[in-house]
This record gives sequence, C-alpha cells and structure tokens, in this order.
Amino acid sequence: MEKTAAAERAIEFYQADLAFHRSLWKEAENESLRNCLEHLVPKMMTFSIIQHVRPPAEKLSVIASTHRQLLGLIENKDFESSRKCMEQSMENAWVDDAQIADTD
Repeated sequence: MEKTAAAERAIEFYQADLAFHRSLWKEAENESLRNCLEHLVPKMMTFSIIQHVRPPAEKLSVIASTHRQLLGLIENKDFESSRKCMEQSMENAWVDDAQIADTD
C-alpha cells in the first residue's frame, strides 16, 4: 500500500488495501464474517474506483500508515488500541465519503 500510495497508483492501492483486509478476515477464523465482508467490501472499493475517486498521494499515504499502525497493534495483541484505531479509521472514512459526496 505504501509503495502504490507514493506512486499515486490508486487502483493498485485499493487492490493492496483489499488484500490487507482479506488477510485480517482470514485470521479471524469466522467464516460467516468473512463471507459477509467478502460480499460487501470489494463492491465498496470497486465503487470508489468506478467513481474515479483518486485521493492525492498524501491521503493514500495516511491510509497506508493507519493500516501499518493497525497491523502492529494486532501483532502486539493490543486489541483495545486496535479497536480504537479501527473506529477512528472508519470515522475518517465516513468523513471523507461525505466530503466527496458534497463535491459531486
């Protein structure tokens, strides 16, 4: 994600982002959750690509950095901080989506 963010290759960035999330779903070992997310998340990411949402490299880098932080927290089994990091990340995503909708 970090390499594609720096190169402003948004489609490849979203592909790497999806791969990141798929690996988390797999590790959760919850087939129902994985199936639900597999039906929802790729469609959301595809929608962003179709809408030609091309965040600047700086924004992609921030997203990649947040993913790296989350991975570190999970690896360190700091689940409370992982939860907080995800909540903040999702809040930021909602704000970003609302701003994009306002510019249409």
